[in-house]
This record gives sequence, C-alpha cells and structure tokens, in this order.
Amino acid sequence: FPVVMLGLPQNMSMNDQTFLVEIDGRDAATRATKHLTDLGHSRIAHISFVPEKHDIVQPRREGYKDALEAAGLTFDPSLVRFGNYSAQSGFEAMKSLLQQNACPTALFAGNDTIALGAMAAIREHGLRIPEDIAVVGFDDIPTAPFMSPALTTIQAPATLQGKTAIEMLLQRMQGKVPAQQRVELESPLVVRDSCGAKLKTKTRASKKR
Repeated sequence: FPVVMLGLPQNMSMNDQTFLVEIDGRDAATRATKHLTDLGHSRIAHISFVPEKHDIVQPRREGYKDALEAAGLTFDPSLVRFGNYSAQSGFEAMKSLLQQNACPTALFAGNDTIALGAMAAIREHGLRIPEDIAVVGFDDIPTAPFMSPALTTIQAPATLQGKTAIEMLLQRMQGKVPAQQRVELESPLVVRDSCGAKLKTKTRASKKR
C-alpha cells in the first residue's frame, strides 16, 4: 500500500518504493553549531531533544560534532545531555551543565522546546542570554520569536513537510509516480537575539562612531 515517510530511520535504506519528505537534520545542526563557533564560542553544549537510545537523536548530534571538528574543537562528552521531549527535561539538563566547574558559553538545543527549558535554567542560575550563554534552537516553533530573548533557531518547515507528503501520497494512491522520490526541504537559520550575533553587530557599530 502507498507510503510516504517524513524522514528516513537510521536503520532503513532507500528502495524504489520509498518515498520521502525530509530536511537534512545533520547539515542543519552543523550550520546551527557553526554559527556559534563563528561567534567565537569554543565551549558549546548540546542537549538532545530525546533520550540517547532513539535513532532520531543521531543526525543533530552528529551535525554538532561535525561543526566542532570543522572549527578545530575537540568533542567533549561532558557538554552533552539528553532531554526527553519536554521543556522540563531541557531545564534539568541545562541545570546539570551549569553545575560543572567550567560552564559552557553557548548551547545548541536539539529543539526549541528544549531551548525554552534551558533558557529558564540559565536565568535561574543568574546568567544572561546571550551575554553569558548564547542559545540556538531547532524547529522555529511559533513561540520562538516571543521567547525572552527571541530565539535564534533552525527553521524546520513542518507544515510544508506535511503538505508535500500528503500531495505525494495522493499521487501514489491514484497510481501516479511523484516527480521526486526524495524531497529535501530547506532549513534556514533564523537569527534573532538569543545567539548574540545582533548584539555583537551593535557593539561593533557603536565602536566605529
């Protein structure tokens, strides 16, 4: 029977009956983390949005590691935590990271819900975002622009992903073959206030005056 998947499981390979709509999570995570290394951060933490046993955790964690390697930084397992979908798990994971002797100066959160909880933990610890710890999320949920500060994040177009998948599925149900077997949607980085990029730009501009 006709099937269109949203993302490909790690242990599954493509065949001529596999139709797929996805974003490149590994590449997106690499770009998110690279944004932080480009801003000068070297102690960058990562909180996954799911427990380590889930396959879905791998692409974003590997992208995080790829960006560190490209920047000449050593991957430090002590800077990695695993959430459990909820903002509360992001809060607890960030609290654990902040109890270390050398706190991270930046965080790449596995999704925006995790980022929301982590940001609350950072504030509770008496630290400022982005001055003390920069934060980048993933998904660009509707509340991301309204977080305090507004969250810099990867835009994962969930609505478009679902719409595209249903259109492909309807074609398959009608016995037609979709024009593309694998559709990869763009996932741009949306820069807001939580990463500190805008703050640095303002600082440089004021120094030139």
